[in-house]
Amino acid sequence: MPHSAVHKWYKQTLGVTGKVTLKFANNLAVPRDLTKSSDLAAASRYQDFILGIMANPLFLGQQCPSEVLATPNLNLTALTADQISYSPLGYVWNTFKPSGILIAELEAS
Repeated sequence: MPHSAVHKWYKQTLGVTGKVTLKFANNLAVPRDLTKSSDLAAASRYQDFILGIMANPLFLGQQCPSEVLATPNLNLTALTADQISYSPLGYVWNTFKPSGILIAELEAS
């Protein structure tokens, strides 16, 4: 949660009134075959890894996706309640480009 920690430090410790911007690029996972449950599951799993690891805690104030945490031999542990408490930070969604780039401005919270 380094983004959240920097934001809190920036706003609360330094008392700065400027904005902090984050950019996320997400390659949307599209199932090969919409009628195959295995393809739907693969697309969902891809999204969990590519976007969910950061987006769940940062934007939603939720734990990383359970599918990710349950993956064997992956060096990723569940976040603590304290880490999750950094979010949500009051994001203002100001831009979403068709390329999949999401820009969020952090507002004071």
